[in-house]
Amino acid sequence: GNGTFSRLQQVISYGDIAALVLTHGHADHVADVLPLMYALGFDPINPASTALPVYEPGDVEPALKWPLGGKSLEMFKRVFTFRKISDPFTCGDMRFDAFKTRHPAETYGLRVSVGDRSLVYTSDTALYPELADDCRDADVLICEATYVDGVEAAPGVHLWAREAGQVARDSGARKLVLTHVWTTFDPEQAVREAAEE
Repeated sequence: GNGTFSRLQQVISYGDIAALVLTHGHADHVADVLPLMYALGFDPINPASTALPVYEPGDVEPALKWPLGGKSLEMFKRVFTFRKISDPFTCGDMRFDAFKTRHPAETYGLRVSVGDRSLVYTSDTALYPELADDCRDADVLICEATYVDGVEAAPGVHLWAREAGQVARDSGARKLVLTHVWTTFDPEQAVREAAEE
């Protein structure tokens, strides 16, 4: 999403990215893909010798293309190669297994495994019966916790912090990290509510 590309460069060079994983096409998850494309495409020192693999649900590629034209569209096709996120894949020593979540757009969560260790990222999701099973025994569970107690919101879109705590408990996750907390809510309240579960 917005700000990811600039933050990434504080940690590593964008030229060192081995793959890009997009769980769904909402702007808060893909807004910095095109700035990455321009960086890779125009880099005179480290020009992309091979296209960067991008794993996504299938509807993200056309959505990213629509504002482009001419040379930018040619660059897009040269810099990225799109693949299905629903198929298991590896990147280095990491194995990625996707699971479909409950969200208005086609969205996938991810289990990332290295040896016998695993990190699970729920991406955006509402609570559904199999979510705890999808997150089963994660060493680290990064779980969305958009809402806090007292908030009324449409069902079937996002989790409440308390639900994120329930998923962590029911899945046997060893550590819970909350993400996607709505910017107008107090993250400490989200932590307290999740911890109560």
